[in-house]
Amino acid sequence: MKKKDTKQLLKDAALDFISDHGYESTSIRDLAKAVGIKESSYYHHFKSKHEILDNIIDEFEEKAEGIFKEIIDAIPKSEEVKAVLDLSSFDWLSNIYITKYLFDPYFNKVLRVLMLEQVHDDEVLEKYNKWLFEKPLEITKETFKAMEGKSSQSQANAAHCNLVLNSYLTKLTFVYALSGKLTDDKKIKFSKDIYKVIFDITKGLFNE
Repeated sequence: MKKKDTKQLLKDAALDFISDHGYESTSIRDLAKAVGIKESSYYHHFKSKHEILDNIIDEFEEKAEGIFKEIIDAIPKSEEVKAVLDLSSFDWLSNIYITKYLFDPYFNKVLRVLMLEQVHDDEVLEKYNKWLFEKPLEITKETFKAMEGKSSQSQANAAHCNLVLNSYLTKLTFVYALSGKLTDDKKIKFSKDIYKVIFDITKGLFNE
């Protein structure tokens, strides 16, 4: 395995510190000490503390775009789906969105950083809204879009079911994935609760 360079080690340390304690409570001295360098040596890699936060978020966005493209590619297209919704229409949710995004240690830490820092930084707020609200809404919408015109699945009902799923997904994300330590028990409860909602949707319990 290739040894990480000092710049990457500093980013890793910053992600750990900021996701646990917040940006303001993280010092350059903390980061330098964590990777075993002098505090002055930090500036060989980053001009400021804020630059390392920007770098972390930029890297996250590049990787997250890849994850969401993978999700879009995995969502069944209109010609591929059955006349009614079934659980297989949501395989992307468990296989990619939950496992590779929300529960992935790296993505989970950055999402926590966005959650903590969005109240202090307007640019971070924009990223927070994008990756925790707007992007998830886009992918759930794509799933229901494929069902429009199929059987009794009207455009209005597809939109309604999309909002139901997205609202529960957002709630469970904050309750289980981003609140406190992400434990195996929380992962199990998250998956169980979201699939209960999906099951109810497929059975028409949220039809308008």
